Amino acid sequence: MMYDVCEITTIHPQDDARILRSITALCDKYDKICFIAPWKRSNAIDPKIDMKMWTLPNSRALRLFNSLIVFIKAMNTNTRIYHFHDLDFILFAVLLKYLKNKPVVYDCHENYPEEIKFNKKWIPYFIRNPLSTLVKHVENWSVSKLGNIIVVTPSQVARFESKCLNVALVRNYSSIDLNSSSNGDAIVYVGSLTKTYGLYQLIDIAKALKNDGIKMYVTDRFVSDVERKYFISEIEDNDLSIELIPKVPASHMSKVLKTAKIGLSPSQRAPNTELGYHSKLIEYMACGLPIVASTVNANMFVLSHVRCGFAVEPSDIGGYVKAIRDIYYDSELCETLRSAGFDAVENEFDWKIEKKHLFESFEVALKK
Repeated sequence: MMYDVCEITTIHPQDDARILRSITALCDKYDKICFIAPWKRSNAIDPKIDMKMWTLPNSRALRLFNSLIVFIKAMNTNTRIYHFHDLDFILFAVLLKYLKNKPVVYDCHENYPEEIKFNKKWIPYFIRNPLSTLVKHVENWSVSKLGNIIVVTPSQVARFESKCLNVALVRNYSSIDLNSSSNGDAIVYVGSLTKTYGLYQLIDIAKALKNDGIKMYVTDRFVSDVERKYFISEIEDNDLSIELIPKVPASHMSKVLKTAKIGLSPSQRAPNTELGYHSKLIEYMACGLPIVASTVNANMFVLSHVRCGFAVEPSDIGGYVKAIRDIYYDSELCETLRSAGFDAVENEFDWKIEKKHLFESFEVALKK
């Protein structure tokens, strides 16, 4: 069979939000889609998508063979265009392009050199800097050979536009249906939990709000087991009103958000929080949550021109607490901020707008 599109992921987790949005959008435009992934078929995946699946090993060392497995599956797949989502596959992708003589589009989800240097705690500290530099050079060279890349932030456009003719900006905007019925009474944080993303600030905020009786929901997305143990011990030792929510599929995230009243994003200053933006803020707005967030660029991308919450200096616990209380106890202010967020998502931060750029990128690649 000749497919219109072959989607590829080697290590992204089941029901990853960006990949799900992509393959769902592609079903609106193309009839024959193949998806190569270490996933199980779920209700979130359109039944018309053909899946080529395998089991992802638990060992990071064994995962090195994933790319070879995927490469073989991709070589045995006839398609008009390939679309892959993982850095570890990038050299195989270049080989795939030349062996199959088909366009291959790289979907770069993150600023990987910065992520490796500052957030990948499982990588030994002494090799993070040289590995980050190596990844940057390999990524740049590969993109120049592939000729097609989709990115999520303007900083990535600036980085790659001199190396690649077809650079498309497709932001991680929300695909959650707008729903103004959210009436929870908790505060919530969704996203990765590391020092950079405000793990310690969340604990301090909960301590400061202990007498207010305000519950905090936090998704269980720790990068480090050590930090997870610390976080849980702080909750238990201080009797904090924090509930860890097990990893939630992207398709169910709105159910978690709609149990809350305010969304948090206490990220700290670091290159990766200054270059990108946090898609969780868009999800907060789509679910009717006013936002309390730090003033890093990743948050100010939204808060600087949408009056949907308050921005606080990254380490100012008193500032977070005051902003939370101001919104929590003032129903009129809360409703004003909710409405502003809804309007912004409906008119600007909407995946329906972004998926058009995805289609345009494929059209350009196919015409080359």
